[in-house]
Amino acid sequence: MSGTAVGVDPIVIESGQTISVNTLGRALVRHIEGVEFYAPATLPETVTVQVTSDGGATWVAHQEAGADITLIAAKATIVRPIACNGIRLVAGGAVAAERSIGVVLYDG
Repeated sequence: MSGTAVGVDPIVIESGQTISVNTLGRALVRHIEGVEFYAPATLPETVTVQVTSDGGATWVAHQEAGADITLIAAKATIVRPIACNGIRLVAGGAVAAERSIGVVLYDG
């Protein structure tokens, strides 16, 4: 990706939960070209990317080529382009331990 890469605080799903406790909000995502997520080495749960266009009232799965974007253990996943005002991560079931996913934003 072109532009500048900026690391931000990781997105965290706490032990026993399914939804990340923090999100990437409008101030961060409105001018970016893409987001790169760095999944931890241990990630047995299915974790997908969700986006909102209405400030968080409604969240939907973010798809690429007709498939939900899913994070894979010990892999970096790039999501682009971004046309939303919020991003969160959701596990398919309660996580067995806290999951901290690294985040890098790319601006155009």
